[in-house]
Amino acid sequence: MKKPVLVLLLIPFISKAQCFPSNPPQVTTENAEVITLSGKAGNATQVYKIPITSLTASLDDTIVAKASQNKVFTVNAYTGTAIQKALDSANLQGGGEVYAPDGIYLIGTILTIGSNTKLALAPNAIFRRNATINAMLINKYNGTTGGYGQATNIEITGGTWDLNKSKFPTNVTGIATGHASCIYIHNTKIINCYGWHFIELNATQNAIIKNVIFKEMSGAATSQEMMQFDLMVTSGVFPWFGPYDNTPCDNILVEGCLFENGGAAIGSHSSKLNYWHTNIKINNCHFKGMQGAAIKLYDYQQVSITNNTFTDCWQGIYASTIAKQTCKDYIISGNIMKNMKSADLQSRGIYIAGINTTARYLKDITLSNNIIKDCGRHGIGTDYCENVIINNNQVSNNGGTGIWLYRSSTVVAKGNVCFNNNFKSVGVGDFGIGATSGVSTDAQHILFSDNQAGTVYCNYGATNRLIFTNNIITGTFSTAGTKANHRVFNNYIAGVWAP
Repeated sequence: MKKPVLVLLLIPFISKAQCFPSNPPQVTTENAEVITLSGKAGNATQVYKIPITSLTASLDDTIVAKASQNKVFTVNAYTGTAIQKALDSANLQGGGEVYAPDGIYLIGTILTIGSNTKLALAPNAIFRRNATINAMLINKYNGTTGGYGQATNIEITGGTWDLNKSKFPTNVTGIATGHASCIYIHNTKIINCYGWHFIELNATQNAIIKNVIFKEMSGAATSQEMMQFDLMVTSGVFPWFGPYDNTPCDNILVEGCLFENGGAAIGSHSSKLNYWHTNIKINNCHFKGMQGAAIKLYDYQQVSITNNTFTDCWQGIYASTIAKQTCKDYIISGNIMKNMKSADLQSRGIYIAGINTTARYLKDITLSNNIIKDCGRHGIGTDYCENVIINNNQVSNNGGTGIWLYRSSTVVAKGNVCFNNNFKSVGVGDFGIGATSGVSTDAQHILFSDNQAGTVYCNYGATNRLIFTNNIITGTFSTAGTKANHRVFNNYIAGVWAP
């Protein structure tokens, strides 16, 4: 048993688990011994002799948040050079806050920010790109330390970052972090990006992107993300420094952000076998005017996408694998999609693609309580997936199938409401169960119950072990193939009970 020690809290602490100065470990005085220290003029001070186990983080896991020691370095000229001088001064002191007053700052070289540093822009401060540089800010680096070890405890907030695409139409990323941890970017605006990304998190762990506005992107393919998660594969992926050890991103929260007029909004387009981005949470954001998929996830695991809104996007959420490896544990819930470029026959709402029936790479998926309208093709599609729950979704007015369980197995579809879909005749109705051709092993072990729809299609020949019960279908229930290991009972179809 460890001996009690006297803990003198002279400066704020920050735990590696929390990373951010606003969340110091809590110290409890319960069962602590009170010691009275005499002071000048008869004054006395009480301190607590606290057992080490009373700290929510042990001393070994506790670091000093040097950026919170009230060392403020004010930028004294409207130039990138002056900003860098203040950042370097903070770095030499082991951290601090760099403050940029209101005004327009012209950035001609890439800025670097060190550990334990907060960069705060005044509300009307604008950092404007003023040369053909390929980034505006990156973390300091040594080029040799892998994993997440080159920089930590960095906060960026306030003002506007103008990547100035009209004057410098060359590839650029606004803010990039690599081999880093504990990154907090919030309450800022990043605009006018050409080609690459507004923010790139590469080999980054424990990051929060909150209340950030991303607007106006040019010169990018629909696959280019406004905010990219990437892994350290090659210099072609992350050109500023290495090592290139394939480190992915882990534990990222994106919350309360606006993404408007871009290619894709969030995601990635590169991967490596046996590496995944993990523990990704995207909550309470709005996506508008995306020419590609708003959220595009290749080779991710442990993903939560909840309570977001999507308008005028080519796709809402797309998940698959480039490396052809198992990707699992997805919750997609409470999202609203409408006016999703219905003129385009490939426009979709939620599309989960597991590649083929042999591997079924996408697994363990829950799609619930989403509202999806006005896509050119299907509202929800699970292709070649396994272990899927689709419940309590409202899907309507889509050009193709409302919800299509396409060659997916071990599926529960329950409590969904689907009407007025397939108005462009590029699907099979409000619901589709199984493909229009195939073999019985393509889609197996399906429970389809308590749903309401206009029309439902099921290919008996391309499904196996289907239970279809307690559904209300106002139109037709059309089938193909031979009914074998299926149980269809107690449904209300076209005004008639079918017990």
